[in-house]
Amino acid sequence: MPRITAPTVTEHRDQRRADLVAAGQELLVTEGPDAVTMTAVAARAGLSRTAVYEYFTSADELLAVVLSDQMVLWREALRQRLHAASFETGDLDTVRIYVEVAMGLVADGHHSLLVLLTMHTLAKDVRHRLSAAHAAVAAPVGEALAQIGIRDVDQATNYVHAAIEAAARRLTPGQDARAEIAAVAAFTVAGVRALAATSSQS
Repeated sequence: MPRITAPTVTEHRDQRRADLVAAGQELLVTEGPDAVTMTAVAARAGLSRTAVYEYFTSADELLAVVLSDQMVLWREALRQRLHAASFETGDLDTVRIYVEVAMGLVADGHHSLLVLLTMHTLAKDVRHRLSAAHAAVAAPVGEALAQIGIRDVDQATNYVHAAIEAAARRLTPGQDARAEIAAVAAFTVAGVRALAATSSQS
């Protein structure tokens, strides 16, 4: 039986699970989603490969947990930015801030967050979990788009995310991303404004 390193067995298991998630997070950010295998995570956490299966049934499940944690980070960063700007934020500002927060995370090494959202090789149930978590993060921008007067909010939201993904692919490690972030934010806001004008004319 493995040595217990916490006051209780439950706390020990919670700590080991947290160590595995942290290892998966490190691999995801530094090497990308393909690097997150059960063997690699076990080695990074200092555990045996079989020990990983005590907590996760597959690498996909582990990726889903890691990405869910990143979603929480994204949602909290967005909430803080919107709250800080609440007295002067309009609906177009919400779109701009959403883009800036997403790109800020990419620049900080969380590009895999966007990569995983577009991966069709993940298990169906995992994709559903990630889609639901992403929808919760994107809710404020969807509400802003509706308030602006855009009729097809889903279409506009997809366009916003496409712009973010395209800009994310242009970033390289260590790059000063401020100019790129400003450019894609301005591009996206202009596009949303144009879509709103089209909606009002139809």
